[in-house]
Amino acid sequence: MIHRTCIFAVLSVNGRPPRLDPLALLAFVLLYWLLKQIGPVRAGLIIPFTTVVAMLLGVIILGEAFTWRTGVGGALVLGGLTLATRKGDAQQNPSSTE
Repeated sequence: MIHRTCIFAVLSVNGRPPRLDPLALLAFVLLYWLLKQIGPVRAGLIIPFTTVVAMLLGVIILGEAFTWRTGVGGALVLGGLTLATRKGDAQQNPSSTE
């Protein structure tokens, strides 16, 4: 499956000649490794987390403004991820029918 994704990392953009993007290639390989390790449902939770990381890197590296809306949005995303990844009582004790 990895060989198919490597093609996307090499395709040309806007008519330019194709070139190998090593970071895109590494990202695809790591994504498929992660899918194999933790499964597609939990790996899909990484996508919202990347928005928080991108926001923090923008503030730290690019000097973008950090407003209260940015903080609230990041907190909501992290709160949602926390709720999505916690285990409920039904998952902890599957034999219980009560």
